[in-house]
Amino acid sequence: MKQPKFQPPQNNIIALPPTRFHSSDFLPAIAHELKTPLSAIIALAEELRHNIDDNELIGDIISVANDMNELVYDLLDVSHIEDFTVDLSRKIAIENVLKKAIRLNRDYAIKRGILIECEVEENVSAINLDEKRTKQILTNLISNSIKYSPAKTKIKISAKSNDEFLEITIADQGFGMTKEQIQIAFQKYRTISNPHFGKIDSFGLGLPIVKRLVELQNGIIEVESEMGKGTEVGLKFFY
Repeated sequence: MKQPKFQPPQNNIIALPPTRFHSSDFLPAIAHELKTPLSAIIALAEELRHNIDDNELIGDIISVANDMNELVYDLLDVSHIEDFTVDLSRKIAIENVLKKAIRLNRDYAIKRGILIECEVEENVSAINLDEKRTKQILTNLISNSIKYSPAKTKIKISAKSNDEFLEITIADQGFGMTKEQIQIAFQKYRTISNPHFGKIDSFGLGLPIVKRLVELQNGIIEVESEMGKGTEVGLKFFY
């Protein structure tokens, strides 16, 4: 398996250096605070499954809650954050994972008045990735694009491959970021402010974890953004 070479920034594209995590008492505190409501969500959704007809919707609720619950256990074990593991033993079809990630963000996008378009080139090669972790990456990135985009805009997602790598791009028509804001967004416990939204409520863990999971799967993440013109996130996973 080829190892990706670190690519220096070109123009306004930011290639982020490898992630380094350090222990902190803050992580277990977050995890413990999340455990109780998450357990309640899962229990209520399981109960609803037997009382309403929309099993797909309830299944999505349970899936999201279970994904969050697994993240809680990751946070409880601080050393595990420094040493995340991924299962690269099976090939996956990226189109199926993209569909799941988009579906999990569907209601959020509708609520915000945002249209999500997805185009996967024909004959995109299957690739050895961890399906659960890849869904986590894509779900987070799509959610961020929705969060930082105004109503009645589009998010365009595309996937293509060549002999060397699979490339996924997520491009929005949001308010964009400066180079400094891009760097801050991928730092643990840091959040960025937007004049249209103010400071987004967040512990600042999502994007650093995304970046770590990309790196563990033989990938790199790049961000291209311009204020007032949106943001494009590019993922490359090497075969």
